[in-house]
Amino acid sequence: MKALVHPFIARCFNVMEDHKGKYFLMEALCGGELCEMLYFEAKFPEDWTIFYAASVLTALAHMHERKIAYRDLKTENLVLDESGYVKVVDFGLAKKITSGQTYTFCGTPDYLAPEVILNEGYDWGVDYWGLGVLIYEMTAGVAPFFADNPMDTYRKALSGHVPIPENFSRAIASIIKKLLHTSQTKRLGRTVGGATTVMCHRWFSNFDWDGLMEMRLKPPIEPEKKDPDRESSASQHDVEGFATDFL
Repeated sequence: MKALVHPFIARCFNVMEDHKGKYFLMEALCGGELCEMLYFEAKFPEDWTIFYAASVLTALAHMHERKIAYRDLKTENLVLDESGYVKVVDFGLAKKITSGQTYTFCGTPDYLAPEVILNEGYDWGVDYWGLGVLIYEMTAGVAPFFADNPMDTYRKALSGHVPIPENFSRAIASIIKKLLHTSQTKRLGRTVGGATTVMCHRWFSNFDWDGLMEMRLKPPIEPEKKDPDRESSASQHDVEGFATDFL
């Protein structure tokens, strides 16, 4: 965690341990969870989705350069800072894969890639599938393979059919279908070129990547300003709970 230093990854400053457990000293992120923003908005305009997807994509690229598969991408794990920029949090399922593949069945049902569902070997390519689900969910307000029963969700994901809403532009439909390719070797991002091929997709054609990385862009949502004194009054129970969840 401490080795991941990126504008859109929650910073871990220190890790401490005693006889009770392990504790993480993290940067304060007071802007709220992206899932809450999505709930209140119902769905995001495409330009909002582009902004958040681009931020997540650069964070994933940083992880993948270090052979780390995140494996738990979802709106609940994206938190806004006080300026409105999104940061990836909770690396409890992240795994470094230096060679070969891993077979662990883990993640959130709506976001599981076919290779995970089928217990096939996989690597960080699962994160590009997760990015496709994320882009769809932010823009449609619901995950593409949502079902009341996880087994039905898995069947939909394995079918290879992605239901594209009529209000989606051709560009967003294209990038979603390429990210949600059931074959790992043909999935956008997992092919030759990695994350760069995703960044070069026409859906991002007018996006200011330099402005994003330099944090010069205005985020779509301006978080409500919170009283730091009230934020600092969190109970010891809350702090310990957060540290436990991050393991």
